[in-house]
Amino acid sequence: MSIVIQSTIESVQTRKDKTLKITIGSQELNAEQMAELMSLNQSLAFTYISPKSITEAEKEAIDAVEVETPKQSKSQSARLRNTLYKVWETTRTGIDSFDDFYNIETERIIEHYKSKIETL
Repeated sequence: MSIVIQSTIESVQTRKDKTLKITIGSQELNAEQMAELMSLNQSLAFTYISPKSITEAEKEAIDAVEVETPKQSKSQSARLRNTLYKVWETTRTGIDSFDDFYNIETERIIEHYKSKIETL
């Protein structure tokens, strides 16, 4: 399924992990277009952005491109770091810098597993 809609790029923001957040506002959609778009919520999708309308031939050419989707976009260590950042951000345990918090927490995790080795 592919959807072509007219839209306006409302904002582009950089994120800490060097990705971008793009906010797009659509023109008014009919019920079918809206349902198709809503069914893609939180899905990986490929986006074609052009300041001109797209022809049927261009749409078919884009749909014909085979793209291998990543099984997991982030490494386990990146996921752990992001999770620890969210914990630090929401709890603010009195540690002013995330780097300090990260070092303390990863050291705590390492020591936890080292103690398991020592008891074996």
